Amino acid sequence: MQKQPEGKVSLSQLLRQAQERVREEVLGLLKETFEDLLEALRDEVVGRGRYERSGSGRIYRYGYRVRKFLETSWGTIVRVKIPRVRGPEGEVGLLSGYERKLWVISEQLLFGFGQGMSLRSLCAWLKGFALPSACPSTLGEVIQEKVLELRERRERPLDSGRYVALVLDGVWFKRRRGRRKLVLLVAIGVRVDGGFEVLDWEGSWAESASAYERILNRLYLRGLEGVELIVADEAGGIWEAVDMVYPLSNRQVCLWHLQRRLEGMLSRRDFPYRRKFRRAYWWIFEAEDLREARERFEAFLRQWREESEVVRALRMREGRIFEYLKLPYWWRHRVRTTKGGENFFRHLRTFLGRFPGFKDEGHLECAFATYLLSQREKMRVGRNTPYQLQWNFNRAG
Repeated sequence: MQKQPEGKVSLSQLLRQAQERVREEVLGLLKETFEDLLEALRDEVVGRGRYERSGSGRIYRYGYRVRKFLETSWGTIVRVKIPRVRGPEGEVGLLSGYERKLWVISEQLLFGFGQGMSLRSLCAWLKGFALPSACPSTLGEVIQEKVLELRERRERPLDSGRYVALVLDGVWFKRRRGRRKLVLLVAIGVRVDGGFEVLDWEGSWAESASAYERILNRLYLRGLEGVELIVADEAGGIWEAVDMVYPLSNRQVCLWHLQRRLEGMLSRRDFPYRRKFRRAYWWIFEAEDLREARERFEAFLRQWREESEVVRALRMREGRIFEYLKLPYWWRHRVRTTKGGENFFRHLRTFLGRFPGFKDEGHLECAFATYLLSQREKMRVGRNTPYQLQWNFNRAG
């Protein structure tokens, strides 16, 4: 490695020096602003002016409690004045327990939890943060609070012109009790630049038309009044829901699910035969444009004409397997299947598959929201955890 010339300073060193210079000023301003917010919270709870007398049984001001240290993302602030409020039954708390310490590292908790660390492992890890009294239930509450914040994301308005396609898919998981499974329905929006974004999700007992219709109706009411293309597999209720909410959208059958279905018709054939079929099938969709794709499609049908059941199945779906070719060529291959966000769904199955099961739809949705938050933190941090993580999750969300 080439040595750095003498006299040069790294950018990180300069940044640390700049932070140290303004740290005290920032901490002072942070302390002042925090105490002002506490005063406003106290006044809101009391509900009257400072010098107004209180009647019997009413809540009144009760001085201050000085906290020696308070951790923040910028450092430690000292001697913070926290207002006290008293009511008929004693002192009224203004702050939740443990929150004053844990909110600073809540993103790190989500990151570790989403990468596979158990709550017990996180407790041991937090001992280095002067939190030896933290227990799994407390950490679970902190993570739960962050998950609840994600509800706003499912309610914010959507820009209809930002999304060119909508990918719908369902992922099945086991329940904690009983043989009946649960399915997580996910709607992913494909932006004009080819990027993906999770727009909505819902836990359900089945991939029914009513369940998908609830998701699509929510998207419509949030502003997604039209979408050019909808990609989905051939689960029974998807296209019925699409007909109800987005009847004018083009439809693209998931080519991966279709390949699995067609290959199932060749179950009596040996493996080399099915592998040859699979390669010939995907050769169709490597075409550069629609004309070339149709030529390859006809050539494929002639080559495999002896498999009459396969030929009939493809003919029936001919109008729904080339719609992706109408999109920009540099990213249209990503919407040929519902696995366009392949890494997303693969890691999602890995994360949720480690759970011992889910109690109900709400528990499944909560776990999925935790996964989304952990992935957002992973993108912000830009790295994986530096050691092998283990999973030992036994507590419901």
